[in-house]
Amino acid sequence: MTINFTSARVLPAVAAALLFNACSKPEAPALPATEKPILVATAVAAMAEAPEVYQATGTVRARIRSVIAAQVMGTIRQAPNAVGDRVAAGQTLVTLEAPQFASGQAQAQAAVGEAESALPEAAAGIAGARSQLALAEATHQRMAGLFAKASISRQEMDESAARLQQARAAVQMAQARQRQVEARGQQARQALESARTLSGYLAIRAPFAGVITEKSAEPGMVASPGAPLLTIEQAGAYELELSIDEVHATAMKPGLELQAHFADQPQPVTLRISAIVPAIDSTTRTLLVRALLPAGPNWRSGQFARAEFRLGSQRRLTIPAAALIAQGQLQFVYVMDGGRAISRMVTTAAAGSGSWEVLSGVREGEVLISPVPAGLQDGRPVVTK
Repeated sequence: MTINFTSARVLPAVAAALLFNACSKPEAPALPATEKPILVATAVAAMAEAPEVYQATGTVRARIRSVIAAQVMGTIRQAPNAVGDRVAAGQTLVTLEAPQFASGQAQAQAAVGEAESALPEAAAGIAGARSQLALAEATHQRMAGLFAKASISRQEMDESAARLQQARAAVQMAQARQRQVEARGQQARQALESARTLSGYLAIRAPFAGVITEKSAEPGMVASPGAPLLTIEQAGAYELELSIDEVHATAMKPGLELQAHFADQPQPVTLRISAIVPAIDSTTRTLLVRALLPAGPNWRSGQFARAEFRLGSQRRLTIPAAALIAQGQLQFVYVMDGGRAISRMVTTAAAGSGSWEVLSGVREGEVLISPVPAGLQDGRPVVTK
């Protein structure tokens, strides 16, 4: 028998290698211990009558707002108030300087004095003319008696009649002069009143009590008629202006209740629509409505608000708010599936009363974990309470 010494030498080496590998092979990883189920509460996604909530955005506006401007041209001498200052009704806000008004008032005053001083002279002229008229009438009567007795000639009688006519004309002229003096006096007084009115425009006063929200007037500037100097908002009178989508315009009625949410208010403010602008904006396709705000020191023009209107109700698939988890822009719920918590992405809409309307991701009758325990992971075993 022929022995293959090469194979004889290889076999023991192979066997030794196999034995070494068998001894050095790592142990298989241990199976994970069974997770202990978490005790959870559940809720069922069900159809329910949910209010139809419409949301709109709004801005706080002052009900009464006045832009203060000069009525005459002048140089601003004083403008002591600043933005944010509260002012009283009638308080002087800006003082203008216009020397031409002072000279105009002085001229008008002088004209009034001249007219008043001419009145006694005009009255004296009338009195003198009337005296001459009385004398002419008496003389003419005597001359008429003499003429009837043929004691005087026709020429003398005509001369007497002419003197009477002249006396009457003199009275009329004196009365006309008096009327002219009185008219000049009236014109002078009107000019003086106008000058005083114009001078009154040099002091610009607050039309009502309020707060200064804008100011462009500074000492040394020239104020032109109609150019804004200050803006005042009436204190304590604010309203919320809301832009309503055209599709919901017909639902807006005076007195309709809304809940307004403000960033600096911990609780929503209940308001009611007080006015509706009767036209829809052709650019934005929105309807403007207004709601009066209660008196308070915290309202400011331009303040943002989010309003909610309840326009009825309808049956919707709802889940408790405690079953919903938000992670950034994503929303999840945990569904009971074979004794485990399975996460599922959903889309929702506000339904009110501590619940959310489910738009997608959950079907009616599915059991959800609510509330969701802290640290719950997808696939974790759970048991219901």
